[in-house]
Amino acid sequence: MRSTIGRGWRRLQDHGAAFKSMRTAGEVDEALRWLKELHDQRWQSSSCLSAPGMPQFIEDVTRRLVGRGVVFHAILTDSAPAAIAMGLEDEERYLYYLTGFGPELAQYSPGAVLLSRIIEECHGRGCKEVDMLRGAETYKYRFNAVDRPQVHLRAVNRGLMRRTQYSLREAPLV
Repeated sequence: MRSTIGRGWRRLQDHGAAFKSMRTAGEVDEALRWLKELHDQRWQSSSCLSAPGMPQFIEDVTRRLVGRGVVFHAILTDSAPAAIAMGLEDEERYLYYLTGFGPELAQYSPGAVLLSRIIEECHGRGCKEVDMLRGAETYKYRFNAVDRPQVHLRAVNRGLMRRTQYSLREAPLV
């Protein structure tokens, strides 16, 4: 993996690649446009950003969190984005959330290179954890991801109507 990332980064640099972190309001607006373009290019018809209301949700959340934890990281080639990731950070953790990259440089593993640069930056800032969130995608295990159990907890009012509604809602479909 280290060899693949190193080779990919060197080849991307041959195309003028640079790693950039974006946290200010102006940078985040630009990064949002890049994310929409690159995510759609990468995922085409299965893009989660094509779900009803999702683009507006991402935009609203991102704008509210400018200066309070939202960060975009990108690999730019000749000032154009080749790969981008949206994440949330605090002093000790980084949450790797949404990504995209263009297909024209896919042979250089821009997603893996970008994630490795993010991990390096987080380490340099003193983060104790890079959380790649839920999902068992194989690329996560290439970075030595460790699964943690998730707990789903639902509190239900004890009243008869609430219990009945809950039972009906949770009943298996036949």
